[in-house]
Amino acid sequence: MNSAGITYKPIRSFVKYLVDIHLFITLFAMFLSGLLLHFVIPVGRVSSGDKYFLGLHRHSWIDMHLFLALIFMTLVIIHVGINSKLVVQLTKQHFHKAGIRMFGAIAISVLLLMLGCWLVVAP
Repeated sequence: MNSAGITYKPIRSFVKYLVDIHLFITLFAMFLSGLLLHFVIPVGRVSSGDKYFLGLHRHSWIDMHLFLALIFMTLVIIHVGINSKLVVQLTKQHFHKAGIRMFGAIAISVLLLMLGCWLVVAP
């Protein structure tokens, strides 16, 4: 509560709710577009007309899938940021001081590995 007696918890809960709903919708849309790309829209040498689904070409579906993934990752970062106190508290409970350093080292190593793989694979 602030000096005016207004509490901000309902607003924070509503923001958490909106982020969680958008996370679910984005994940579901990514799932559906991934299924379409893998099972429905053909890959390789087929006639150009076969690579269309609902009026969109396979490349458009791939772009949509990528943008959904970027939106999803942005929402995940926002979600973790909103719940950062809980994440820190639970991490401290499960990993003691030495474990927190190890957890941080592993997290940084994984991120560097992912960055390295991306740099190698990227055109």
